Amino acid sequence: MIICPNCRHGEVPGALFCSECGAQLVFSDTSNTTAFPEKQMKDDLPGTAPIQPNITATLRARIMIHIIDNGKLIPVTDKTEFTVGRASDGQPITPDVDLGEFNAFDYGVSRLHIVVRLTGEDLSIMDLGSSNGTFINGVRLPVNSIQSVSSGDVVSLGKFRIQILVNRTAQ
Repeated sequence: MIICPNCRHGEVPGALFCSECGAQLVFSDTSNTTAFPEKQMKDDLPGTAPIQPNITATLRARIMIHIIDNGKLIPVTDKTEFTVGRASDGQPITPDVDLGEFNAFDYGVSRLHIVVRLTGEDLSIMDLGSSNGTFINGVRLPVNSIQSVSSGDVVSLGKFRIQILVNRTAQ
């Protein structure tokens, strides 16, 4: 059994994240990873569909949203500040990243849930007064409070879990 370092909840062996608070359970040393050039990645996949709908956009994206429950990656290109939430019929203001297609309403995601900001190498988020709260690695974020996060931290919008990933090599 794996014990969550954040909330002490017991998880089955092999679990990557705590089902109770969303904290990461497995930590790895990523210092030995290698970035592959875009051309090489495309050449390695002859005759196969790319993993992402637009591999070029994914590779040049500075920030990506990883939806934990289904593994999808949403590239956020050409933005260093953006809102995340779900669009709603008749709502004049929509988020920059719309999680509506992933049943976000059912998981408690607000229309404008958080704002994400990348300033230089610093990544931060702010809850925009959401109904069901925002949690960083299981710890509730106060409303309208800017909180620094690290690339890969688990961010829960209500019960909808994402990771905000920063591609340090994207231009």
